[in-house]
Amino acid sequence: MFTVKIFNSMMSIKRTALRNHLVGGGVFVADYRQRRTRKTLAEVLYNVLLEDEPHVWTDEEVAAVQTDDRSVQFQPLSSSQRDWASPKALSSR
Repeated sequence: MFTVKIFNSMMSIKRTALRNHLVGGGVFVADYRQRRTRKTLAEVLYNVLLEDEPHVWTDEEVAAVQTDDRSVQFQPLSSSQRDWASPKALSSR
């Protein structure tokens, strides 16, 4: 099982690459770069693992990724993909 400590042990560039890959695949990864968040990228990635249900993107979040983070090729999951990949669906397989 991954822990915050394991994510912290990764090279920073690898953590960022993992975040970009997840976001590009439609996984919501909270913005850790804002002061109000006060979380490290390792903590944010770990929180993604703990989610029971995938985050549903708002229009504002999609727009922010598309304009602020050009390093990410973003493709949000469709509702059927989110349902298929949900922990409930995965546990019933």
